[in-house]
Amino acid sequence: MSTRALPCFAPLTLLLACTGADGPVAAKGGADSAADSGAGGADSDANGDGEGEGGGPDGPVIWGEVQACPSPLPSPTYVEHGADLGFLPRQEDDGSHLAGSSLAVEDLDQDGDLDIVQTILGSPMTVYWQTSGSYLAEPVGPVAERGRLTLEDVDQDGAVDLMAGPIWWRSEPGGLGGQAAVRGFPTTLHPMDMMASDFNGDALIDYFAVVSSPTTDAEDRRDAALYADGADSFSVAPIEGPDGTGNAAQGSLVDWDGDGDLDVYLTNDMGAFYGGNRLYQADDGVFSSVSATGCLPTFAGMAHTFGDYDRDGDEDIFIGGTLDSVLLRREETGGCVDFSAPLAADPLAARDPRSNPMVWATSFLDFDNDGRLDILASEGDLYHAPGSGGITLPAYEAPIDLLQQQEDGRFLNVGAALGLAETGSHRAVLAEDLNGDGVQELLVADVDEPLRVYMSTGCTAAAWLRVEAPPHTTVTVEAGGGVWTAVTRRERGVGAAGPSAVHIGLGDVAEVDRVVLRPLQGEPLELAGPFSPRRTLRWAP
Repeated sequence: MSTRALPCFAPLTLLLACTGADGPVAAKGGADSAADSGAGGADSDANGDGEGEGGGPDGPVIWGEVQACPSPLPSPTYVEHGADLGFLPRQEDDGSHLAGSSLAVEDLDQDGDLDIVQTILGSPMTVYWQTSGSYLAEPVGPVAERGRLTLEDVDQDGAVDLMAGPIWWRSEPGGLGGQAAVRGFPTTLHPMDMMASDFNGDALIDYFAVVSSPTTDAEDRRDAALYADGADSFSVAPIEGPDGTGNAAQGSLVDWDGDGDLDVYLTNDMGAFYGGNRLYQADDGVFSSVSATGCLPTFAGMAHTFGDYDRDGDEDIFIGGTLDSVLLRREETGGCVDFSAPLAADPLAARDPRSNPMVWATSFLDFDNDGRLDILASEGDLYHAPGSGGITLPAYEAPIDLLQQQEDGRFLNVGAALGLAETGSHRAVLAEDLNGDGVQELLVADVDEPLRVYMSTGCTAAAWLRVEAPPHTTVTVEAGGGVWTAVTRRERGVGAAGPSAVHIGLGDVAEVDRVVLRPLQGEPLELAGPFSPRRTLRWAP
């Protein structure tokens, strides 16, 4: 095991040392008076520790301290620290096209620090424990090719556990519990991606298996819902019909129709052979394939991400694939319109198609906190020399794309200019504020190289609000005459999982007027302001 010091990295209780933030705001008077708490939260409590709690039957609402930025940068820039921090390259070369596929960020040992997990096919899954300013690398064991990481409280003890396919490790104080298989999980399924939730409302954790098995019979390629029966077994409900088969790349849980049931959006690779993207709509937990005009393109799609880039209140979709990527704007009619070309939102448009360019993973984020969603996308495909591992195509040295949304809504690729200069064959991406300066760090997996960790070099004058809430909570923030909408979810894109939280950039907003938290089911919670941004809000109903 090895340990490396982190550049100003600390849990929330120590963030003031990193950011130079002011102390607790007074509980009376001014914009941060008692009204700041809405349903009971506050800037400081009787002990003056900067975290207030309240909310009554709606559960505790906890406000973190306001994080000041005494020396703001005109724009965030990044420095890559992956190797410096002790992240390891792949240990063995097994010739797989899918290597380096998965990342997870979560406080797995329950010490208040965010830990990082990486799987690289041909290497042991490694947990990088973050403790008081350093990382400690612990190899956990091999993970199969299809063992993309996800996060879920499998045993429902209140702590988020780590999953790789149907294998899970219990989150425990001080580390992870032993490896265990989800009991009764059918061995005939070949999930490329798995998502967990209580789909049918019986208080048991169910699963949705996004299946990729193109060499088998069509019957074995059907995606399926798995409903727990409470006796360590599952009833399997395959999705019937031609839309239930394919070569799946990624699935996401989304309440597509706003009825309180989780639906599934799926990106399908090699669309010319296996059909386009798919939407499985749920009705009382029973999934069926449905159409959505313009939202289910047919091409070699690899990755997708959801986010309200146009701030009209519903989530739009960015899809990365081979030769093309598309930005789909959701319409009031329920369909989608492709705005990739008019908004210059396809990073592959500038690539030579003869190089077989491909976006492997992507995520919406607001890296500069200007209030406009940006797009992070990793490019990469084959990586072996000709003739090695049964692959005869040349290696593909690809960039990392950071598409910054401009004031006119168009996107500009600023990745290399802001420090994302490394090329490689990249896979999973994740955006998460690791050092507490209010700017999201960028994690990018590579097939051969150590995990690329792009740390921000400073904070921004632009404001932000981070909201931690149960998965699939819709967060609406009203401030400065504008409205922002985001949805918490643990899955963050292909092969990536993180805390159930959203980071919302607010631009030059000085006060937040209102926050509304709408859980997937149940009554919403309204927090009436005004209160200060630049802080974390936690809601645990």
